[in-house]
Amino acid sequence: LGLAFNTSKAPFNDKRVRQALRMAIDSKKLIDVSISGQGTPATSFLQESSPYYNKAAMQYSYNPEKAKELLKEAGVKTPIQVTLMSSNISWTKVAVNTIKEGWDAIGVTTTLDVVETAQFNSRLAAGDPADAVTFSGNPNQFGQDPDLNIRWFYSPTSQFMPWNKWSDTAEYKALDTQLLEAMKATSQSDATAGMNKALDIIADEAVVYPVMHMKLFTAWDPKKLSGVQALDIPGVNLLNAKRLAP
Repeated sequence: LGLAFNTSKAPFNDKRVRQALRMAIDSKKLIDVSISGQGTPATSFLQESSPYYNKAAMQYSYNPEKAKELLKEAGVKTPIQVTLMSSNISWTKVAVNTIKEGWDAIGVTTTLDVVETAQFNSRLAAGDPADAVTFSGNPNQFGQDPDLNIRWFYSPTSQFMPWNKWSDTAEYKALDTQLLEAMKATSQSDATAGMNKALDIIADEAVVYPVMHMKLFTAWDPKKLSGVQALDIPGVNLLNAKRLAP
């Protein structure tokens, strides 16, 4: 589950506001109530099982008092109005209630706008004026390359950058430059260091960032199949599978 802010609108163009709203979310509670505890709060843009995972310098542990301080530093007077748009997938409908609860507790007036997935996508593409959106996504199904995973959300042609206009900012250009440097590195150590810097930028800016990473489940009947391997992306490895029974 991710959270994206409409940075074309004040006060969400101030990263302190975005950071505050992230810190106001009780991710552990959100995971417990929406997916029965089967997930982990995000500590990086990438999930912990990724070979490129690195714990971000900026962490969003639940801290409503710090959230209030950040809003004050940003010159935001509460209550502020926030419209949060979400698709109506069963577990996201539950998750957004926890987000609203956390935001309301720090002086935010939160309006939930839960719509059908097709409507969600079309409204986002049309530049919907929502202040923030939640989304579910898993670019890992196309490979675990960190640049691919990041640019799935942080490309100027992604679903979110045309909506929130963040790709027009100097901050986005700094991220893009850092990603290119990591790609051009001639050693693995330099590539890893460069990618870690990019991941830290993404965490600090909190423009499009996961709230939590879900566990994925696969299942098969061991009485009928052997040699099946679970993957950390949707699907199973059947290369060594053997049928034991019809």
